[in-house]
Amino acid sequence: CASAASGAGSVLQATGSEFYTYLRKNGGTDSISEAKAERNNWQVNWCGVKKLVTTPDNAKAGYPCTSLRILQGGNSQKVLTNSGKLCCDASSAGGWENAGDGKSISKEVDISGCGFKNVNYVITNIRGDAGVVQDVRGGNTFLRDGDKFKVYIDTNNQVKFYRATALHWRVSYCVAGY
Repeated sequence: CASAASGAGSVLQATGSEFYTYLRKNGGTDSISEAKAERNNWQVNWCGVKKLVTTPDNAKAGYPCTSLRILQGGNSQKVLTNSGKLCCDASSAGGWENAGDGKSISKEVDISGCGFKNVNYVITNIRGDAGVVQDVRGGNTFLRDGDKFKVYIDTNNQVKFYRATALHWRVSYCVAGY
């Protein structure tokens, strides 16, 4: 099933009306194939936005018309707020660092411009001039505090931090919070 899939995805050739996506398995995992995706009914859930910060209008009803509904998660449907915001942008190309394990790089991303007190969800994608699809093997994102997150990218030692900067690798992100 899809929840057993482990790999890295990339968005390619994005235009105003379409994009292509690529999924690559991580080492040590079962193969990924078109037949397996069809057999398990894999779907691509996506959200396309340009640089965006939604701001709830307190004079309006909030969710679902003018704001996001933020749920607690973790098998809970508890509503945390009906006045959530979505903030999407991309980082600069610089600031990549060696992650310390010999095969990964990391980057801290400042999201203070979003103005959140609470960050509930972070969605990231790595974009650049070259090398992203071929060299990214997986990644994780960790919140540092309310206005920063850090992304770790496994490149299997194929791309060093200085090469990621030279290839203009940026972290595209959408953050949901309130």
